[in-house]
Amino acid sequence: MSRRGGAGSPAAWTALAALALTAAALWAVDARFRFVGFDADPIWYLEPARNFGRGLGLVTRLMLPAQVAFFPEGFKPPVLFLHHGPLGPLLIGLAYKALGLADWVPLFVAFSMTLGTGVLLFLLGSAVGGRREALTAVALFWSAFMIIEGNYHALTDPPFIFFITAAALILWKGRAAWAKPYWYGVAGLALGLACCTRLAGQSYWPGFIWGAWWLSRDWRRVAFFLAGLALPMIGLSFYNHAAAGIWFYSPGFYVLNWSPSFPGFRSSTTYMGLTSFQAFLAYPLDFIQKALTGPLYAINRFVETSGDPYLMAVVVLSLLTRFTQPPSAEIFKSLVWILALPVFAFNAVISYGAVHYLDPLAPLFCLVASLFVWKFIDENVPWVKSRPALGLALFAFLFLSREALEIKDHWKSRPRREALYRDQQALGEFVRRHVGEDEIIYTDANRTVVWQGDRTAIALTATMEDAEKTFKHLPPDALLLTSLRIHSDDYDQAWRDAFYKEQPVMGFAPIERFSSPNVRALLLRRPEAKRRPRG
Repeated sequence: MSRRGGAGSPAAWTALAALALTAAALWAVDARFRFVGFDADPIWYLEPARNFGRGLGLVTRLMLPAQVAFFPEGFKPPVLFLHHGPLGPLLIGLAYKALGLADWVPLFVAFSMTLGTGVLLFLLGSAVGGRREALTAVALFWSAFMIIEGNYHALTDPPFIFFITAAALILWKGRAAWAKPYWYGVAGLALGLACCTRLAGQSYWPGFIWGAWWLSRDWRRVAFFLAGLALPMIGLSFYNHAAAGIWFYSPGFYVLNWSPSFPGFRSSTTYMGLTSFQAFLAYPLDFIQKALTGPLYAINRFVETSGDPYLMAVVVLSLLTRFTQPPSAEIFKSLVWILALPVFAFNAVISYGAVHYLDPLAPLFCLVASLFVWKFIDENVPWVKSRPALGLALFAFLFLSREALEIKDHWKSRPRREALYRDQQALGEFVRRHVGEDEIIYTDANRTVVWQGDRTAIALTATMEDAEKTFKHLPPDALLLTSLRIHSDDYDQAWRDAFYKEQPVMGFAPIERFSSPNVRALLLRRPEAKRRPRG
């Protein structure tokens, strides 16, 4: 493949279009065997998006007890969405309005954003290296297992990755002599939009500010970058204040929200209102442990959970390689180090290796990997360039083998997953029959209940003590204990006893039972509450 022909050449865009069609075919095959319906984490974003599509605004009826503690006693859901930034659910909500409330709509949004990110990566790769490096980087990105999987399970990641890549592209273009300083302002705006998509966007500020200075050595351009970054942050702060009375996310809540050392934290009100300093004082050993072991653990977990061992190996090698050709490759590799190090430090010490914090850098990693691959071919196996069929076969073997195995596993497990999903739909119908639209349910299966049952659902608290505090803010009309999550360590044994022994708990008595091959549930109400007739 020739390096000649920049991003503007017809041949380059024709090759990119052919690559996009190939990627779309791969995604379609993957979706055919993987997707049976949405469940678990995606519901956090789909519930407000669905409400927006219905014309109710970007509001949610899905809450954690820790979120309930934000509000005064006696408030009533729905409330404004505040699980991450509002931009991701808003994009899906707009698509719902335009295309209808179908399950394929969020996937359409996610993969469209991934397609757009590939185009941005192609432009960046063409500027850094050339056509062959750009197309190889896009092929690596569009076929990456962690990207394909994230489009199903982390629906805010596709727009997040898109805006992070846009910020990197504009920064790179802005270093040119002809570029005006306001280019850096546009790059800051793109980073700000990323921060309106995921809370983790704030961990990208240090690297991008450092990168803006390193590329330009011009404080005026850095000032433009900061001004562009501030604009979306002002809007996000007003939104957060309207949603929960806070101008910024609580740092203490953020630290504790992703710490593995606090089981049941999502179901507790205990940790709300802590500042980062208070959290540090309260849990010094935990922070010391993370500071000492976090970096190695994070490296291991990122490589392991990314699902792309060969790609990650090439990325690591590329970041340790010194590039001489093309001339800008070494500069770009250094920029990737600058952008990645602060995020990695945060990831290692605070979130302890959560892979999705590094996912937004996947396009940049893929480009550095592409530069390394072509450097290796040019210097060691140049004969591969005259045998494109062999090169494609090697690419497929190394970088598509994990996805092929995943498709095979999804094909084998699809009947079981479909059966479970049908039973969850039946549970939703059970909830709709026995719980009114204006009633509040506390349940271990809050995401399933709100999505399939279309009712307000609050996560069950970890303990009875937490339940008493939470119920003062938002009294329940019913409790729903299910076999989906009641066995989790997030919940006290007393809840499991109430479920398995069908006995009263906290003044609530069993009144209805649901049973299917894969799901069992027990509905409890206060004895004085009227039993709802079957609809």
